[in-house]
Amino acid sequence: MKLYKGCNWVSITPEFARYLVDKEHSILKMFRWVPCADEIYKQTLMMESPYKHTVYSRILDFAGMTRKTDWTRGCPYTWHEYDFQELITSDALFARKFSSNIDKKIIDKISNHILLNGRKEATTDKDTRSLPQS
Repeated sequence: MKLYKGCNWVSITPEFARYLVDKEHSILKMFRWVPCADEIYKQTLMMESPYKHTVYSRILDFAGMTRKTDWTRGCPYTWHEYDFQELITSDALFARKFSSNIDKKIIDKISNHILLNGRKEATTDKDTRSLPQS
């Protein structure tokens, strides 16, 4: 079996999650004593499975995980309100790391942005019912 590696922060489908649970015994047998097993077992099983066609990016690196994480300004960096434009113009679907103790405004600002833009998209799409007014 060829080994694959990648970030341990991944998003998987419910079907692949069931596939992994069904393989628990094999996973423990193969990866129990492997350093960084969390960065190897999912990627290896995915690429050796019938689900490999569902991989977002065949380059199994940080770009394919669709998460915005800044390791240059912190371990990882905690996002602030002044980072808003950088975050919303990113191609990433998720971001890490936020702290309401450090800057709650960025969390509120992103939440409002998602709610407002989601409402606009839902009300302009002919096939989608309008969201209830709050």
